[in-house]
Amino acid sequence: MKYVSKNRLAAKTSAVSKGLLAACLFASPLMLQAQGGFIDGNEKRYGDVPLVSIFEDCDYRGERRDITVGEYNAMSRAGFPNDKLSSIRVPRDLEVVIFRDNDFKGDYARVNKNVRCFDDYWNDEVSSLKVEYVDGREPAIRNPETRKPYPRSSDPRAYDRRDGVTGKNVSQVVFKGRVLRQVNKRQWELQDFRNGVDQYTEVQRDKNAVYLENEYSNAKLRIDLFANDVTMISPRGKVQRFGITSRDARLAATPRQPKRPDFKPREPNRRIKGDCFYYNAYTAGGQGGVRFHGKEGFYRFGKKSHTGRVCHNGTLTMEINKTNPDTKVVVEIQGKKFVFARGEKEDAYKNTWYRKLVKLKVQ
Repeated sequence: MKYVSKNRLAAKTSAVSKGLLAACLFASPLMLQAQGGFIDGNEKRYGDVPLVSIFEDCDYRGERRDITVGEYNAMSRAGFPNDKLSSIRVPRDLEVVIFRDNDFKGDYARVNKNVRCFDDYWNDEVSSLKVEYVDGREPAIRNPETRKPYPRSSDPRAYDRRDGVTGKNVSQVVFKGRVLRQVNKRQWELQDFRNGVDQYTEVQRDKNAVYLENEYSNAKLRIDLFANDVTMISPRGKVQRFGITSRDARLAATPRQPKRPDFKPREPNRRIKGDCFYYNAYTAGGQGGVRFHGKEGFYRFGKKSHTGRVCHNGTLTMEINKTNPDTKVVVEIQGKKFVFARGEKEDAYKNTWYRKLVKLKVQ
């Protein structure tokens, strides 16, 4: 791992500290244990793009995230807790620049090999990072049908002349019976004609690609306009790649919300008995969701119900969600039915979800 200090003034204040740090980073295999290649062959890839794996504990254990090329000015942008990075796997095509502070500030180090366990200076101290191709050389991207590399023109403007749709202006693509469209500056929706609609947040875009992430499930999408395909990574890490059949650069207008009468149905008493309770959530058709503020998990469901258990004492906000204002959503708790009725005005509308907030008093 190559270490370069950005804060030269701080480095000059203590030559001894600098020498000790350099010794840790360059000469201590027991402390750093950086190794080339994945020792277990478990290399993760995003289609043909290699992924860096980051871990919360040493020896590649604990919470794990697989991230692709890009800049993460805070660890939360990588879906990872701040100051918790302890080990990392870096494939041969990539290198990682780690920083002690957010927004790529403070001391930094360049990592181009696996690190089984960071030394005391870096362990649980990384706050932002960049994932880059080695020497800026991006490997050839392969056609998912023929598995042969796409030809790359020596003229970087060659792709722009095809139809004018690039990663900078793309707003809609169609692939494999799905429509992925931009609904506002940061939000996208994926219309799957078999599974309904999913919402994605735009994380990053460049000239050739757009990177999206589902804030609830942590699923990821990459629209590659150079390779003309879409790569999907499920929450469990399953990678699928599909060729784009059509694309558009016109930003779709935010869908108008239909006018609905300003009413709320009669609700049961919101007092819940016991510190722990069970709930059952379902819809009369359509997609619904439920979550309890301050508790982990956002759960989606349809006619097939979702059942869960919550433990709390005191006031608790239950959030009932739906993607269509005409959907009826029901959450049953201790024989009481809390309903987000058809046409009922929402308390909030975010990421194409209509949201109703119900404050419960758990005793």
